[in-house]
Amino acid sequence: MKSFSIAVLAGDGIGPEITREAIKVLKLIEERNTVKFDLLPAAFGACAYFEFGDAFPQSTIDICDRADAILKGPIGLNHEDSKRIPIDKQPERGALLPLRRRYNTYANFRPVSLPKELAHFSPLKAEVIGEGIDLVMVRELVGGLYFGEKISGVNDEGLRYVKESLEYDENQIQQIISNFGTSVPLQYLPGRSGGTDVTQRLRSGSNVLGVLLGRYKYGYVSHRTTTRFPSRSLDDDPALPRWTS
Repeated sequence: MKSFSIAVLAGDGIGPEITREAIKVLKLIEERNTVKFDLLPAAFGACAYFEFGDAFPQSTIDICDRADAILKGPIGLNHEDSKRIPIDKQPERGALLPLRRRYNTYANFRPVSLPKELAHFSPLKAEVIGEGIDLVMVRELVGGLYFGEKISGVNDEGLRYVKESLEYDENQIQQIISNFGTSVPLQYLPGRSGGTDVTQRLRSGSNVLGVLLGRYKYGYVSHRTTTRFPSRSLDDDPALPRWTS
């Protein structure tokens, strides 16, 4: 029987409730398959800060390091309760971002599926929905403003200012767009088969952003897409629809 260890970070607010339901799914998988999940609970988020003085304490890092996978619930507090924690130690900055960086969890999927039969529930016009909505948004998680250098101060005119750097390296661009953006999402698109009739939309503001985010990204991904998936089309035109049906 195969066995896998899973770090369970229940988190804050509704996190524990959601995580309990996810664990029920894991238990059902165990019942129906020859697999065993060794669940390793660990404190993470605001609850961890109030218990250990750190939203991502070393004890939790140790558990995550040796686990095969991490099951994480939502973290964070309301605005007033967040004031009880120093800003740099709040769950989002003190736990979530360090976790993403440590384990290079560089992408998440946001699938959107709306059958034509349910179009009347959507605020979009029927002619926009057409035969339905069928897409996956892939979001990059370990680069950009969240992780860039942050500077604040007072300028020569006596005005307060902030400066935050939007920084990506080419490996981050390659892994988010090449590894995920040109292959894995096809498995999550209902009704897709063999990568046919799929258009990949690239959105980076390349008309105003720098070479790395714009021309490099499009040239690299265009080559990878046409080489590995000749049946797929690629565009970077901001005037085109923001989603494909």
